[in-house]
Amino acid sequence: MKLYFYIDGSDLEDIAEPVATALAEWIGEANDKITLVNHRAEANAAKPYALPDWDLGIHLTVKSKTELKDPLAFLYGIAKQYKRDFVIGMIDPKTGEHEDVCYFGNEEGRPDLYEIANYLDF
Repeated sequence: MKLYFYIDGSDLEDIAEPVATALAEWIGEANDKITLVNHRAEANAAKPYALPDWDLGIHLTVKSKTELKDPLAFLYGIAKQYKRDFVIGMIDPKTGEHEDVCYFGNEEGRPDLYEIANYLDF
């Protein structure tokens, strides 16, 4: 199952660089299950005052719920440090579509592995 964990929000200018650096260091060099995501969409001319979408976080491929334990613990630390929440979602393997599943972090609280696994149908 391919999942995403993105910082919730589009106003990431002040934290994008240190968060991306921390994530890259945590992921390491030879990790084929986790990839860094730092993609900011182009501004929308039709909505000049709206912030463009910004996906900052990781993509993670897992086969069991136990593989979520370490990423959840690390990302919760990032969430607390930068006072943000993360959104977890599933990526459809055929279409690439993203579907938000749940949130955790500074406002939403500590992630519950079993609750999240239940949301993800593990």
